[in-house]
Amino acid sequence: MYRWPEHQKGGGAAGKPQGEFDKFEGTVHVVDLATLDPDTEHFPGADWLADRLERKLPFGYDLEWQPDRDKFSENPIALMQFSDESTALLLRTHRSRQYLPVIVMKVLCSDVCRKICVGWDGGDKTKSNNTFHFLPSGIEDLSAIAKSKGLAQTGLKLLAEHFGYKMLKESKTARSNWATSAPLSQEQIAYAAEDAWMTYLLYDKLNSLPDPVIANEEGCDAGTGGLKIAPGWADQGIVRRHDGLWCAMCDKGPMTVALVMERHMEGAKHKKKLASRAL
Repeated sequence: MYRWPEHQKGGGAAGKPQGEFDKFEGTVHVVDLATLDPDTEHFPGADWLADRLERKLPFGYDLEWQPDRDKFSENPIALMQFSDESTALLLRTHRSRQYLPVIVMKVLCSDVCRKICVGWDGGDKTKSNNTFHFLPSGIEDLSAIAKSKGLAQTGLKLLAEHFGYKMLKESKTARSNWATSAPLSQEQIAYAAEDAWMTYLLYDKLNSLPDPVIANEEGCDAGTGGLKIAPGWADQGIVRRHDGLWCAMCDKGPMTVALVMERHMEGAKHKKKLASRAL
Protein backbone atom coordinates (compact mmCIF):
# COMPACT_ATOMS: atom_id res chain seq x y z
CA MET A 1 0.00 0.00 0.00
CA TYR A 2 1.18 3.50 -0.78
CA ARG A 3 -0.25 6.30 1.38
CA TRP A 4 -0.25 9.77 -0.15
CA PRO A 5 0.33 12.70 2.27
CA GLU A 6 -2.89 14.36 3.44
CA HIS A 7 -2.65 18.13 3.14
CA GLN A 8 -4.02 20.87 0.94
CA LYS A 9 -7.19 18.98 0.08
CA GLY A 10 -7.85 19.24 -3.65
CA GLY A 11 -10.04 21.84 -5.30
CA GLY A 12 -10.17 23.72 -8.55
CA ALA A 13 -9.90 27.41 -9.22
CA ALA A 14 -9.61 29.41 -12.42
CA GLY A 15 -6.56 31.57 -13.03
CA LYS A 16 -3.94 29.32 -11.46
CA PRO A 17 -0.32 30.50 -11.72
CA GLN A 18 1.55 28.86 -14.58
CA GLY A 19 2.94 25.49 -13.54
CA GLU A 20 0.51 25.04 -10.64
CA PHE A 21 -1.73 22.00 -10.97
CA ASP A 22 -4.63 20.54 -9.03
CA LYS A 23 -3.40 17.43 -7.24
CA PHE A 24 -5.12 14.68 -5.32
CA GLU A 25 -4.03 15.03 -1.70
CA GLY A 26 -6.12 12.31 -0.09
CA THR A 27 -5.24 8.73 0.78
CA VAL A 28 -4.07 6.41 -1.98
CA HIS A 29 -4.05 2.63 -1.58
CA VAL A 30 -2.03 0.67 -4.14
CA VAL A 31 -2.82 -3.05 -4.02
CA ASP A 32 -1.32 -5.91 -6.04
CA LEU A 33 -4.20 -8.39 -6.28
CA ALA A 34 -1.76 -11.25 -6.82
CA THR A 35 -0.60 -10.87 -3.19
CA LEU A 36 -4.03 -11.28 -1.56
CA ASP A 37 -4.85 -14.10 0.83
CA PRO A 38 -7.47 -16.08 -1.16
CA ASP A 39 -9.28 -17.08 2.06
CA THR A 40 -9.91 -13.54 3.33
CA GLU A 41 -9.37 -11.43 0.19
CA HIS A 42 -8.76 -8.53 2.55
CA PHE A 43 -6.79 -5.57 1.26
CA PRO A 44 -6.32 -1.91 2.19
CA GLY A 45 -9.28 0.01 0.81
CA ALA A 46 -11.65 -2.98 0.75
CA ASP A 47 -13.77 -1.62 3.62
CA TRP A 48 -13.97 1.77 1.90
CA LEU A 49 -15.10 0.07 -1.30
CA ALA A 50 -17.74 -1.95 0.58
CA ASP A 51 -19.04 1.17 2.34
CA ARG A 52 -19.46 3.03 -0.96
CA LEU A 53 -21.33 0.03 -2.36
CA GLU A 54 -23.63 -0.27 0.68
CA ARG A 55 -24.51 3.43 0.51
CA LYS A 56 -24.91 3.29 -3.28
CA LEU A 57 -22.40 6.07 -3.83
CA PRO A 58 -20.58 6.70 -7.14
CA PHE A 59 -16.86 6.37 -7.86
CA GLY A 60 -14.50 7.92 -10.29
CA TYR A 61 -13.35 4.93 -12.39
CA ASP A 62 -10.48 4.42 -14.80
CA LEU A 63 -8.31 1.71 -16.33
CA GLU A 64 -4.68 1.51 -17.46
CA TRP A 65 -2.71 -1.07 -19.42
CA GLN A 66 0.69 -1.51 -20.99
CA PRO A 67 0.57 0.49 -24.23
CA ASP A 68 -0.22 -1.50 -27.37
CA ARG A 69 2.71 -0.64 -29.60
CA ASP A 70 1.25 -2.06 -32.80
CA LYS A 71 -2.05 -3.32 -34.23
CA PHE A 72 -1.21 -6.90 -33.23
CA SER A 73 -0.82 -6.08 -29.53
CA GLU A 74 -3.65 -6.77 -27.11
CA ASN A 75 -2.26 -6.03 -23.67
CA PRO A 76 -4.68 -6.73 -20.81
CA ILE A 77 -5.73 -4.24 -18.16
CA ALA A 78 -2.94 -3.77 -15.62
CA LEU A 79 -4.50 -1.24 -13.25
CA MET A 80 -8.03 -0.47 -12.07
CA GLN A 81 -8.71 2.87 -10.34
CA PHE A 82 -11.54 3.93 -8.02
CA SER A 83 -11.77 7.29 -6.27
CA ASP A 84 -14.00 9.70 -4.39
CA GLU A 85 -13.05 13.14 -3.04
CA SER A 86 -10.63 11.84 -0.41
CA THR A 87 -9.68 8.21 -1.14
CA ALA A 88 -8.22 6.53 -4.20
CA LEU A 89 -7.85 2.79 -4.63
CA LEU A 90 -5.45 1.51 -7.31
CA LEU A 91 -5.77 -2.23 -7.95
CA ARG A 92 -2.90 -3.78 -9.88
CA THR A 93 -4.16 -6.65 -12.06
CA HIS A 94 -0.96 -7.12 -14.08
CA ARG A 95 -0.26 -10.50 -12.44
CA SER A 96 -3.71 -11.62 -11.27
CA ARG A 97 -5.22 -11.04 -14.75
CA GLN A 98 -8.84 -12.34 -14.69
CA TYR A 99 -9.07 -12.73 -10.92
CA LEU A 100 -10.99 -10.03 -9.05
CA PRO A 101 -11.97 -10.16 -5.33
CA VAL A 102 -15.64 -10.64 -4.49
CA ILE A 103 -16.09 -7.06 -3.26
CA VAL A 104 -14.64 -5.70 -6.49
CA MET A 105 -16.97 -7.90 -8.54
CA LYS A 106 -19.96 -6.74 -6.47
CA VAL A 107 -19.05 -3.10 -7.11
CA LEU A 108 -18.52 -3.63 -10.82
CA CYS A 109 -21.79 -5.54 -11.22
CA SER A 110 -23.87 -3.02 -9.27
CA ASP A 111 -26.24 -0.83 -11.25
CA VAL A 112 -26.84 1.56 -8.36
CA CYS A 113 -23.17 2.10 -7.51
CA ARG A 114 -22.29 4.27 -10.49
CA LYS A 115 -18.82 4.07 -12.08
CA ILE A 116 -17.91 7.46 -13.54
CA CYS A 117 -15.46 7.33 -16.45
CA VAL A 118 -14.42 9.26 -19.56
CA GLY A 119 -14.53 7.89 -23.11
CA TRP A 120 -15.76 4.43 -22.13
CA ASP A 121 -16.26 3.41 -25.76
CA GLY A 122 -12.79 4.60 -26.75
CA GLY A 123 -10.98 1.46 -25.59
CA ASP A 124 -11.84 0.80 -21.94
CA LYS A 125 -14.96 -1.15 -22.87
CA THR A 126 -13.09 -3.47 -25.24
CA LYS A 127 -10.21 -3.94 -22.81
CA SER A 128 -12.63 -4.79 -19.98
CA ASN A 129 -14.35 -7.44 -22.05
CA ASN A 130 -11.09 -8.93 -23.34
CA THR A 131 -9.38 -8.98 -19.93
CA PHE A 132 -12.18 -9.97 -17.54
CA HIS A 133 -14.73 -11.42 -20.00
CA PHE A 134 -17.58 -9.26 -18.71
CA LEU A 135 -18.60 -5.62 -18.75
CA PRO A 136 -19.34 -3.62 -15.59
CA SER A 137 -22.82 -2.24 -14.94
CA GLY A 138 -23.68 1.28 -13.90
CA ILE A 139 -21.23 3.05 -16.20
CA GLU A 140 -21.63 6.84 -16.52
CA ASP A 141 -19.50 8.40 -19.27
CA LEU A 142 -18.59 12.06 -18.76
CA SER A 143 -18.01 12.42 -22.51
CA ALA A 144 -21.63 11.49 -23.20
CA ILE A 145 -22.90 13.80 -20.46
CA ALA A 146 -20.80 16.66 -21.83
CA LYS A 147 -22.26 16.16 -25.31
CA SER A 148 -25.79 16.11 -23.91
CA LYS A 149 -25.06 19.44 -22.23
CA GLY A 150 -23.85 20.93 -25.51
CA LEU A 151 -20.15 21.14 -24.55
CA ALA A 152 -17.53 20.82 -27.25
CA GLN A 153 -15.00 19.45 -24.73
CA THR A 154 -15.30 15.72 -24.06
CA GLY A 155 -11.81 14.71 -22.87
CA LEU A 156 -10.93 14.73 -19.17
CA LYS A 157 -8.26 17.44 -19.28
CA LEU A 158 -10.38 19.88 -21.31
CA LEU A 159 -13.46 19.19 -19.21
CA ALA A 160 -11.40 19.89 -16.10
CA GLU A 161 -10.24 23.19 -17.59
CA HIS A 162 -13.84 24.10 -18.40
CA PHE A 163 -14.57 24.05 -14.66
CA GLY A 164 -11.38 25.83 -13.63
CA TYR A 165 -9.20 22.81 -12.80
CA LYS A 166 -5.71 22.26 -14.17
CA MET A 167 -4.34 18.73 -14.64
CA LEU A 168 -0.72 17.77 -15.28
CA LYS A 169 -1.50 14.78 -17.57
CA GLU A 170 2.04 14.10 -18.83
CA SER A 171 1.96 11.90 -21.94
CA LYS A 172 5.19 10.15 -20.86
CA THR A 173 3.43 8.86 -17.76
CA ALA A 174 0.25 8.04 -19.65
CA ARG A 175 2.24 5.82 -22.05
CA SER A 176 4.43 4.26 -19.36
CA ASN A 177 4.50 0.54 -18.58
CA TRP A 178 1.58 0.01 -16.21
CA ALA A 179 2.33 -3.72 -16.14
CA THR A 180 5.87 -3.29 -14.85
CA SER A 181 7.06 -5.91 -12.35
CA ALA A 182 8.56 -3.11 -10.26
CA PRO A 183 6.41 -0.97 -7.93
CA LEU A 184 4.58 1.83 -9.68
CA SER A 185 6.50 5.10 -9.69
CA GLN A 186 5.22 8.09 -7.73
CA GLU A 187 4.43 9.73 -11.08
CA GLN A 188 2.29 6.76 -12.11
CA ILE A 189 0.51 6.68 -8.75
CA ALA A 190 -0.26 10.40 -8.89
CA TYR A 191 -1.43 10.18 -12.52
CA ALA A 192 -3.71 7.19 -11.87
CA ALA A 193 -5.22 8.61 -8.68
CA GLU A 194 -5.82 12.04 -10.20
CA ASP A 195 -7.56 10.65 -13.28
CA ALA A 196 -10.14 8.81 -11.17
CA TRP A 197 -10.43 11.68 -8.65
CA MET A 198 -10.96 14.38 -11.27
CA THR A 199 -13.52 12.21 -13.05
CA TYR A 200 -15.43 11.92 -9.77
CA LEU A 201 -15.30 15.68 -9.15
CA LEU A 202 -16.59 16.55 -12.61
CA TYR A 203 -19.63 14.27 -12.44
CA ASP A 204 -21.80 16.54 -10.28
CA LYS A 205 -20.50 19.67 -11.99
CA LEU A 206 -21.52 18.42 -15.42
CA ASN A 207 -24.91 17.21 -14.24
CA SER A 208 -25.59 20.59 -12.63
CA LEU A 209 -25.29 22.36 -15.98
CA PRO A 210 -28.59 23.29 -17.63
CA ASP A 211 -29.70 21.21 -20.59
CA PRO A 212 -29.27 23.03 -23.91
CA VAL A 213 -32.34 24.39 -25.62
CA ILE A 214 -33.21 22.28 -28.65
CA ALA A 215 -35.62 23.60 -31.26
CA ASN A 216 -36.86 21.61 -34.23
CA GLU A 217 -38.70 24.52 -35.79
CA GLU A 218 -37.11 26.48 -38.57
CA GLY A 219 -35.51 29.75 -37.58
CA CYS A 220 -32.68 31.05 -35.50
CA ASP A 221 -32.77 31.81 -31.76
CA ALA A 222 -30.75 34.74 -30.43
CA GLY A 223 -27.28 33.86 -29.18
CA THR A 224 -27.08 30.44 -30.81
CA GLY A 225 -25.34 31.19 -34.08
CA GLY A 226 -26.52 32.63 -37.37
CA LEU A 227 -27.24 29.44 -39.35
CA LYS A 228 -30.96 28.72 -39.72
CA ILE A 229 -32.61 25.34 -40.09
CA ALA A 230 -33.38 25.27 -43.81
CA PRO A 231 -36.59 23.72 -45.14
CA GLY A 232 -36.40 19.93 -44.97
CA TRP A 233 -33.47 19.80 -42.54
CA ALA A 234 -35.67 19.10 -39.51
CA ASP A 235 -37.00 15.99 -41.32
CA GLN A 236 -33.40 14.75 -41.47
CA GLY A 237 -32.88 15.09 -37.73
CA ILE A 238 -31.27 18.54 -37.71
CA VAL A 239 -31.88 20.39 -34.44
CA ARG A 240 -30.70 23.60 -32.83
CA ARG A 241 -28.63 23.64 -29.67
CA HIS A 242 -27.07 26.53 -27.84
CA ASP A 243 -23.83 26.39 -29.85
CA GLY A 244 -25.27 25.82 -33.35
CA LEU A 245 -27.00 23.17 -35.43
CA TRP A 246 -26.55 19.46 -34.74
CA CYS A 247 -27.56 16.23 -36.45
CA ALA A 248 -29.44 14.46 -33.67
CA MET A 249 -29.32 11.12 -35.50
CA CYS A 250 -25.52 11.12 -35.86
CA ASP A 251 -24.80 13.22 -32.75
CA LYS A 252 -22.67 15.42 -35.00
CA GLY A 253 -22.08 19.11 -34.43
CA PRO A 254 -22.04 21.95 -33.90
CA MET A 255 -22.24 22.97 -37.57
CA THR A 256 -22.52 26.68 -38.30
CA VAL A 257 -21.93 26.70 -42.07
CA ALA A 258 -24.66 25.62 -44.50
CA LEU A 259 -22.21 23.82 -46.83
CA VAL A 260 -20.86 21.74 -43.95
CA MET A 261 -24.38 20.71 -42.97
CA GLU A 262 -25.27 19.83 -46.56
CA ARG A 263 -22.14 17.72 -46.96
CA HIS A 264 -22.97 15.91 -43.74
CA MET A 265 -26.49 15.08 -44.92
CA GLU A 266 -25.04 13.79 -48.21
CA GLY A 267 -22.72 11.41 -46.35
CA ALA A 268 -23.25 7.67 -46.41
CA LYS A 269 -23.41 7.35 -42.61
CA HIS A 270 -26.16 9.95 -42.32
CA LYS A 271 -28.16 8.45 -45.20
CA LYS A 272 -27.93 5.00 -43.63
CA LYS A 273 -29.24 6.28 -40.30
CA LEU A 274 -31.99 8.20 -42.07
CA ALA A 275 -33.06 5.07 -43.94
CA SER A 276 -33.08 3.02 -40.72
CA ARG A 277 -35.27 5.60 -39.02
CA ALA A 278 -37.78 5.39 -41.86
CA LEU A 279 -38.23 1.64 -41.41
